[in-house]
Amino acid sequence: MTFAARLAGFSAKLRVFGRSRTGVSAVEFAIILPVMLLLYIGGVELGDGLAIQFKATLAARTVTDLASNMSASTPARWATS
Repeated sequence: MTFAARLAGFSAKLRVFGRSRTGVSAVEFAIILPVMLLLYIGGVELGDGLAIQFKATLAARTVTDLASNMSASTPARWATS
C-alpha cells in the first residue's frame, strides 16, 4: 500500500468522523460538567462560610455583651446576688 493510498483512506475516515453525530451529547456533557460542579460546590462552600460567619458574629456579640455587663457591676454587687 502506498503512502497516497493510506492518506486517502485516512482522509475518508476523517471525513466520516467529522460528519458523525453520535456522542455529541456526551461531549457536551463533558464540557459542561466541570462548570456545573464548580457552581454547585462553590454555592455549598459559600453557604457554609456565611453560616460560620453568622455563628462567629453571634458568639462575639454574646461575649461582648457579657463583658460589658461584668465591667459595669462591682464585687459588692456580686456578693449580694
